[in-house]
Amino acid sequence: MRPDPAALTATLCEIALRAGREILAVYASDFTVRGKADASPVTEADTRAERVILEGLEACAPGVPVVAEESAAAGEIPDVAGRSSSSIPSTAPGSSSTATASSR
Repeated sequence: MRPDPAALTATLCEIALRAGREILAVYASDFTVRGKADASPVTEADTRAERVILEGLEACAPGVPVVAEESAAAGEIPDVAGRSSSSIPSTAPGSSSTATASSR
């Protein structure tokens, strides 16, 4: 059974808003910028927002693997063999993050 598009949209918007609140909370503090192995920057805002997004996606689409930038940089890459995928670029200011969700 396919999810109701309006309900799914509302859920995804709420996930995005929660992630945005995490980002703003970090930006309102004295935060540091670290470098990843590829020399790209990462902050606590990136990791906190990604955690909110991944937890939210798991709650609304259990078992659907998601490849996310910070997790992938840490070597956490789910098996997506044989699945189609969609890329969802981040809209965070200054971000080049992309999450990829896969389905069968």
